Amino acid sequence: MADGGVGLVAVLDSPTGFLVDGGGLIQGPDARWSLDWWIGADDRWHLPAREPSVRQRLRGSGPITETAVRVPSGDVVQTVYAALVAGRTVAVIEVENQSPVPVALAIALRPQTLDGDPGALTVERLSPSEIVADGYRLTLPRRAGEQGFTCDHDLLTTVEAGGTLTWPDPPLTDGGGEFPNAVLMVPVPHRTTFRYCLGPADLAVAVDRLPGPDNVARGWNALIEAGGRFEFPDPGLTHLAGAARARLLLLDRRPPGVDGDVGTVLAALAESGQADRLSDWLPELIDELLGQGGLSPADEAGSARTAVLVDGLARALVIRGDRRDAEEALPSLLHLTRQVEARLRKPSRLSRSHVAATLGEPARHWCRAATGLAVLVEWLGQEDAAARLRHRMTDVAKRVTATREEEDNVFITAAGPAPTGGRVGHDQLIGWSQQANLIRRWYGPDRSIGSGPGAGLVDAAAFWRAARHLLVSERADLADPTVELVPDHPTAWRGGSLEVHRAATLYGPLSYAIRWHGPRPALLWDASECRARLVCPSLDPDWSTTDDRGETLLAGSAGGLADAPAPGESFS
Repeated sequence: MADGGVGLVAVLDSPTGFLVDGGGLIQGPDARWSLDWWIGADDRWHLPAREPSVRQRLRGSGPITETAVRVPSGDVVQTVYAALVAGRTVAVIEVENQSPVPVALAIALRPQTLDGDPGALTVERLSPSEIVADGYRLTLPRRAGEQGFTCDHDLLTTVEAGGTLTWPDPPLTDGGGEFPNAVLMVPVPHRTTFRYCLGPADLAVAVDRLPGPDNVARGWNALIEAGGRFEFPDPGLTHLAGAARARLLLLDRRPPGVDGDVGTVLAALAESGQADRLSDWLPELIDELLGQGGLSPADEAGSARTAVLVDGLARALVIRGDRRDAEEALPSLLHLTRQVEARLRKPSRLSRSHVAATLGEPARHWCRAATGLAVLVEWLGQEDAAARLRHRMTDVAKRVTATREEEDNVFITAAGPAPTGGRVGHDQLIGWSQQANLIRRWYGPDRSIGSGPGAGLVDAAAFWRAARHLLVSERADLADPTVELVPDHPTAWRGGSLEVHRAATLYGPLSYAIRWHGPRPALLWDASECRARLVCPSLDPDWSTTDDRGETLLAGSAGGLADAPAPGESFS
């Protein structure tokens, strides 16, 4: 198996799909064998699982994996994605020969899983273009030029040596052999594409009627942007944020169970404009939460998980806008917040540094839970209760910051996985995006639906929340509904345009864009459905508005300010 981890290609609303490793090997759900691909070029056979020239990326923002391998005259590119045929999921594989000379494609069925464990393989040939293997059907658009099956040795050695492939008759099973494997050989002329698919054994597929990768990519992009469009000044960040949102759409419709990480996923889905997707299992999640009485945050880790759950679920309920669910969840969220608050104990006769160490993390967790709870109770019309919570948050923050040399405002403004309003969020996000194989970790197979979301899903949710809070952040710690636009505008973004279309917020959908006129940023906004005051302290600390829509020049840099437009002129 190639380095780079294992990713997932699947259809909407389902975490059950086909796995693809860093070299383009494919494995079906619960299969004990993998589907490999080898390229016969004019110099030798190239095995993507071993080639150092292999590169991999997502095609568009959705789960469409593109693997390229270099041959002497150019690239051969494999694209893998999932499609629905008669309500069943199939993996579609395209191999494009981008080089100016023809190549041979060997499609190999091998008794080895993607994690490297020995597997098992039973093969039956239905026709020269169809093979059934342990519950799966491999379908080619036309008959293979050569086909081979053996239990005696690895067919790779035969292919590399230029030997003849044979298929014994009658069809064989593994027969207890050491190397049960099969290979189908097809030519791929220059500048052409060969498409085939892997699906359930009882499903006949017309390969020429399957959707192409460009159509599938456009469909995923449309689904993502239906919940709001975010264009960062950094195109790479725009792509990563879209990929993280696509990963959220693969969350199964079944309830993921009560767990601290669920709060991150709930909030991320809601803030991605996909709150309606919570409707199928949110009531069951609330019932489970009420039934078990909380997460018992007896230690620091439990307290942190509980705070994330309270904050995330509260925000998801408000953005979703279902008062019945919110009222049913409120008693449980209040109970959980009190559990977190119980860890706040005022030390006596201790040094100031010990006070800070003792209160710091518990205070942060409680303020995060209390922020979410305040948002929920205020939305339910309990303004006095929300005001008391915010007053209590201020007192807790003062108790801790009084013992510190520098103020840490993350206690009150913790609206996401990174602090809001400072360079920490942006720098952390950029560093995160530069880590190797980030996308593959998001789409990894660690997704134990039923007992809590897997690490890949949670990582994608946290990344999306951090990216979203670079452009839109609700100041839930303030009494008046307030939304910060671009809370963190790094120097690298100066002069770069950004757009936000129908971002889901706690106070309603919001759209805005920033264009630059020399050193001055021009802001255009539409908040006709957003019941909040808009501020943009990173670009103009003195500006705010409650107007439904408009445009203005913000202060931007201190020197060389551009003149404002004449009356009737537009920034756009």
